Amino acid sequence: MRVLLLTDFFYPRYGGVATHVHGLSKSLMLYANSFEPIILTSAGGKNTVDFFDEIPVVRYPYSIETTLMFNLERVTRRLKYIVKAIEPDIMHVHHAFSPMGLSVPWISKSLKIPALLTNHSVPIGYYVTKRVWYNLGEFLRTYSLLKSLRHYKHVIAVSKVAADFISKLYPGKITIIPNAIFLEEFNINASRDELGIDKNEYIVLMVGRASIKKGYELAILSLREVIKEIENAHLYIIGLSGFQRNLILRMAKLLNLEKNVHVLGFVPREKLIKYYKTADVFLHAAYGGESFGIVLLEAMAAGLPIISTHGDGLKHVLGNSGAGICVDYPSPKIISKALIKVLTNKDIREKMRMNALKFVKKYSWRKIIKDITRIYEKVLS
Repeated sequence: MRVLLLTDFFYPRYGGVATHVHGLSKSLMLYANSFEPIILTSAGGKNTVDFFDEIPVVRYPYSIETTLMFNLERVTRRLKYIVKAIEPDIMHVHHAFSPMGLSVPWISKSLKIPALLTNHSVPIGYYVTKRVWYNLGEFLRTYSLLKSLRHYKHVIAVSKVAADFISKLYPGKITIIPNAIFLEEFNINASRDELGIDKNEYIVLMVGRASIKKGYELAILSLREVIKEIENAHLYIIGLSGFQRNLILRMAKLLNLEKNVHVLGFVPREKLIKYYKTADVFLHAAYGGESFGIVLLEAMAAGLPIISTHGDGLKHVLGNSGAGICVDYPSPKIISKALIKVLTNKDIREKMRMNALKFVKKYSWRKIIKDITRIYEKVLS
């Protein structure tokens, strides 16, 4: 049975959605043999068909922002042509508020191919503005561009907050199925020597794409407070690139922290896991707009204690895990206190490590893929 996974956010556009789609497609191949995954994405430099981790990827590149504003109708026609050529049994779209998210329901209706959606998004400050969104949702449902969402046969949300948000725009059935990871990836040995890190340093790790909401500058300000008590504390940021990377490096230099801040950009997957395994604490300082946070699961799988802001949806993952501290307010003073508490106490770190390794087991792709394929079967029937 052919499953077409459609997303505007796939490699080389790195982020949580791309990680999820890759994991889902790989899990369908490994654990659900009756389903054949194919990925259709706008990410990439040219029209092509290639393979990513043995998964066929059809690339039809376009600008997400420009298409949403001016070219959605033309892109919808082209996507319909591609879908018709692929002949899928079911379409699974990732991210509602993107060209594919808005155009696929019309394609589904025209070609009579059932489509479902996974919502990964939530606006920054959603809990604070929840009542506003309730009223705004009633209005937005009448907007012609968003009317297409009601034609999805089913909607999956990666968290409670993501489900609550999409319910303002989608009147049908919503099922919460969380993100997942491959736990087996983290069963590797790692040492600081192979990464060129001093054994006596206290390592604070951040992982994420370039985005204002991720709070990298907040992490720099928090590190400045930490260094007042722990001089050999270092912050490693992986995944940050472009203008924001240069901005963070300049900020570190202005605060005389250039020796303690290391911005590495893209790191291959196996090497990334080694950073997780050798760090002392993981920091996720997002201001908001986080529906889940796959990086939290990755840190847990490595047995790495976590300090995180609630980020709208992060507290639903971290709050009951015992794997770290979830601070209520994105303040350098509050975050630095939590970092110092964990970095200076081996017993706390060990307790969090054990809790993390136990808690993360329920987020294995081996388990989560069963929930998703059940939805496929229900939609197809």
